[in-house]
Amino acid sequence: MKRLLWITLPVCISIIFFIRGNNTHLNVEDDHKSMSPEHATGRDYHPKRILCFTPSISETIYALGGGDRIAGVSSYVSYPPESLQKPFLGGHLNPNFEKIMALAPDLVVFQGASDTIMRFCNINDINVLRVTFRDIDSIFKEMQMLGDIIGETDRATKLCDTLRFELDAIRAKVATLPRKKVFFTFDRIPGELGKIYSTNHESFISELMSIAGGDNIFSGVKSIYPQISLEALLKQAPDVIIEMKTSEMVDQKYTDQFIADWQVLESVPAVIHKEIHIVSDSALIVPGPRIVIACKLFAKILHPEVFSE
Repeated sequence: MKRLLWITLPVCISIIFFIRGNNTHLNVEDDHKSMSPEHATGRDYHPKRILCFTPSISETIYALGGGDRIAGVSSYVSYPPESLQKPFLGGHLNPNFEKIMALAPDLVVFQGASDTIMRFCNINDINVLRVTFRDIDSIFKEMQMLGDIIGETDRATKLCDTLRFELDAIRAKVATLPRKKVFFTFDRIPGELGKIYSTNHESFISELMSIAGGDNIFSGVKSIYPQISLEALLKQAPDVIIEMKTSEMVDQKYTDQFIADWQVLESVPAVIHKEIHIVSDSALIVPGPRIVIACKLFAKILHPEVFSE
């Protein structure tokens, strides 16, 4: 059985490392790239062989109609299904440099802070772009920028506008409903509550929970992906616990075990009222064009009386 860690390393846990990376790049003044400004804006050059080192990047390019331009993807992709047919590149923390060279890319795109990838591409004269999918604003910014680069500016603008509209619709639908105190967690081995991680207000996950009518009980902590103690959970007393598990843990026995583990916190409202929800949809942890799907999933959990199937 693989732990959730191996899915979330490039998507969630390793965001601890790469999402903290700022947008400062080598050899350029623009805050996005190691390409020339003309390349970055996409005005007179549109790459045809793009390597995507995180799922958020490949999902965005697919959503913009540029799937045929993708020559390789992160080994952690799960969506869309056709991305699984592309050559795998390793991940943000373990890139396969031989594969990069063999695929002859005209653009490598990675997320956050990876000086290793940046340095390799600069040494080998490969156009490289660093992006930051952190909060909702940065997701829209990067989606628009990727659209510009592949020559799909109008399509990117329309996609961003549509996603904003749908998020606003969810926000409006829950505006008058009672808000619930939510604890979101991931990367836990079933059978123990030893290491529990969550997220603060800086993450798009927390923002989506808020739009869906929930208040992240750890929104105010300093670390974007903090480790949480049982004492802190007891003190915060969440109304709802939402836990992410791997899609490989589809057997009901894993869900039962995840839920059973929380029963030691018998005084917590979420435990008392059986509001413990085990989910496996990767949309919850991939910042990109599926954020509305993730937000609706949160909304259905928090307000099933309004958001029915």
